[in-house]
Amino acid sequence: FLYRKLYDEESDKFDLSRIPDCHDNARFDKLHNPRLGLTSTLNKLYTRVKLMADCVVPQEYGTSIEEKRDIGNKMCHALLEKIKYDMIIARTDNQVDMRYMINMDYSAEI
Repeated sequence: FLYRKLYDEESDKFDLSRIPDCHDNARFDKLHNPRLGLTSTLNKLYTRVKLMADCVVPQEYGTSIEEKRDIGNKMCHALLEKIKYDMIIARTDNQVDMRYMINMDYSAEI
């Protein structure tokens, strides 16, 4: 499994950028698919892929402090703008922004 996920036959190299996906998949299967009867195998797989992920994932969003800040800023900017906008709307007592209203027809499934 890991070999096929990580090895790129065309370039004849291991693609370490796939490690986070392998980690996520192994963790998901370990937690949500015990009915497969592969608990021991999944535990071993998860242990191995977690060791690799512990080395790669911290570098996933930059290797230097400056890179991490820049990437984090870009990723969070839209969210922070939305929060700021929502706080402004919440402070006004007569305005309602319909773009972000929840359709209650779907709330039963939540």
